[in-house]
Amino acid sequence: MPHHVWNRGASSLPSSTVWFILLALLIAFPISILAFVLQMIASSILRAHTSDSMLLLPSDATHSSTNVLINGLPTNFVIGTSIATAIFAAFAALAFWELRTKYFGPKSERNARFWAWANIAVTLANLGLTVACTIVVFLVQKKDARKWLDLHVLGESDELERTRETWLCAIKNVDGMDEEWAKIGCGFAQAGRWVLIPLVVCSFLLVLLCFWQIHKRGGFRLLFGLQKEELPKQELAKKLGYLPQDQP
Repeated sequence: MPHHVWNRGASSLPSSTVWFILLALLIAFPISILAFVLQMIASSILRAHTSDSMLLLPSDATHSSTNVLINGLPTNFVIGTSIATAIFAAFAALAFWELRTKYFGPKSERNARFWAWANIAVTLANLGLTVACTIVVFLVQKKDARKWLDLHVLGESDELERTRETWLCAIKNVDGMDEEWAKIGCGFAQAGRWVLIPLVVCSFLLVLLCFWQIHKRGGFRLLFGLQKEELPKQELAKKLGYLPQDQP
C-alpha cells in the first residue's frame, strides 16, 4: 500500500517556504545596502573636495576658504542602521527556515518557540531602529534647513557645524565654483535620507511576515507553550505548504 512521506531535503522545499526565505532577504536587505552605499558615496564626494576639512571658496567670497565642520550624526546613524537591518533581515530569513523546515521530532515545538520569539524580537527591534533613525535624520536635516548657509561670507575661523547634505546642497547653489560634483553629492545625500522611508515600510512588512508565519505554525499556542501535543505531521505539513508524496 502507498504511504505518505515528507522529504526534508533542500531540494524538496515547497515554493511557499522558498518565497518566505527570499522575501525576508528581498524586502529589507537590498534597501539597507542601498542606504549604506548612498551615504558612503555622498561622504566620499565631500571628503574628496575638501582638503584637511577646508573648502576653497569662489573669488567673490569674503574669504578664500572656510572650515567644513560636519555634523556626522545623520550619516553615522543611517550607516549603522543599514548594517543592522541587513543583519536582522538575514536572521529573519534563518528563522523562517527553522520554523518552516525543522518541525519533526520531539523537540520541534520547543525549537519552534525559540525561533518564533527570536524572530519577533529581531523584526520589532529592526522596525524600532529604522523608525528612530528616520525621525532623527529628518529632524536634524530640518533643523539645518532653518539656518541659511551663505558660503560667500564664511571664513576660516567660522565654526558652523552642518550635515553633509547641507554642505553639499549649499555648495551646488554657489556661482563661481565647480558645482557638478556638489550637485551629484547633494543628490546622493538626499537619496540616502529619503530611502529611509521605504526601509521603514519594508521593516514593517517584515514584522507582518513574521507574525503571519507564527500564526501558521500555531500562533499564541506556540508562543506560550499552550499546545499540549504536537500537531500531527500531516496537518502541520499541509499548513506549512508541504504536500505528501505517495510512494509504493
